[in-house]
Amino acid sequence: MAAYLEPQAKEIVIAEMIKTIDWLYGEGESSTYEEYTKKWNAFMLVITPAKKRYLFYTEVEDRFKFFADACT
Repeated sequence: MAAYLEPQAKEIVIAEMIKTIDWLYGEGESSTYEEYTKKWNAFMLVITPAKKRYLFYTEVEDRFKFFADACT
């Protein structure tokens, strides 16, 4: 997924991943479900745009081909 991110966005995603993993294996081990969900949602806010770009660039060609095949 890193290939589909600008350098600044890549740094933000990596920093958020590290922060989330550190929390998960630290304070997160004894955390509540609500706190876990809150952290997950915060992580997803950062990662979702990157995930969407990745899916777009890796699947768009196949989707256009599928559409063209369906129309013929």
